[in-house]
Amino acid sequence: MKIINWLMKLLRYNDPLYHCELYKQIGCVHLDGMMCDLNNCYDLEDYKAEKLAKRFHELYERFAPEYDYKTRECSNVPWVDVPRKQLMIRVCKEILKGN
Repeated sequence: MKIINWLMKLLRYNDPLYHCELYKQIGCVHLDGMMCDLNNCYDLEDYKAEKLAKRFHELYERFAPEYDYKTRECSNVPWVDVPRKQLMIRVCKEILKGN
């Protein structure tokens, strides 16, 4: 039994899915386990960009009043209701790429 547990740990450790943030958070099932290329995963790239854009939006709205800035009512909404959210995600994607 110890050998089987050791083997399972070894396989899991070397499995890219075991280290994939996207897989851990939302259970992405399209990935092919050992065949997954985390360095070139477009879904993971999109996930990280949206996560950054969402966090930026939340912090921007939170800190704006400290700088005597009142954001527009149409943008001071929860992330799911943000207008032009895809633009923010695209910008964050480019930032993460280093462009």
